[in-house]
Amino acid sequence: VIHAYSLNKEMSHNAVAWLEAQIEAERKALDDMEARLLDFAKKNPLETMDARRETIKNSLLQYNEELTGAVATREKLLSRYTENHPEVKTQDQLIELVRKQYDSEVSKAEELERAVATARTQLKSLERERESRELTYKGVLHRMEEARLSADENTATIKITEIAETPKKPVKPRRLLTLLAALFLGLGCGVGVALVTHRLEDRVWGFE
Repeated sequence: VIHAYSLNKEMSHNAVAWLEAQIEAERKALDDMEARLLDFAKKNPLETMDARRETIKNSLLQYNEELTGAVATREKLLSRYTENHPEVKTQDQLIELVRKQYDSEVSKAEELERAVATARTQLKSLERERESRELTYKGVLHRMEEARLSADENTATIKITEIAETPKKPVKPRRLLTLLAALFLGLGCGVGVALVTHRLEDRVWGFE
C-alpha cells in the first residue's frame, strides 16, 4: 500500500511539474506571437494604407478630369489653328504633363494594391498562427487543471490504514479443520441414518 501510494503521488506530481513547464513554454510562444503581430502592424499599417488608396483614387479622378478638359481644349484650338500653332503645341505639352501625372498615380495605385494584398495575406497567416498558439495554451491549462484535481484526489482518497505483514503460515488450505469437519459430518450423517432406519422398522407390519 505504501509503495503504490507513493508511486501514484510521485507520478501525479511529475505530471503537474511537466505541464507547468509546458504552460510556461506555450505562454512564451504566445507572447512572442503577439509581439510579432504588433511589429507587423507597425511596419504595415493597413489603416494608413487604406487612406493612401483613397487619396490616390481621388488624385486619379482629378487627373482624369484635367486630361479630359485639356483634350477638349486642344480640339477647340484645332478648329481654328493647325497642329503647329504655338497655342496648340502648348496645349499638347499640358496634355503630356497631365498624362504623365496620371500614369504615375496609376503605378502608385497598382503598387499600393499589391502591398495591401500581401499585407492582408500575411496578417491572416499570423492571426491563424496566434489562434493556434492560443488554443494550444488553453488546452495545456485545461490539462493542468485536470492533473491538479487528479493529484488532489489521489492524496485525499488513498490512506494507509494498516501496514501489511507477511503471514507466517498459509491461510488455505487448513487441513486439520477440514478433517475434523469431515469427521463430525460423517458421524452426524451415520446417526441420522440409524434413527430413520429404526423408525421405519417400528412401522413395518408383517402378513400371514
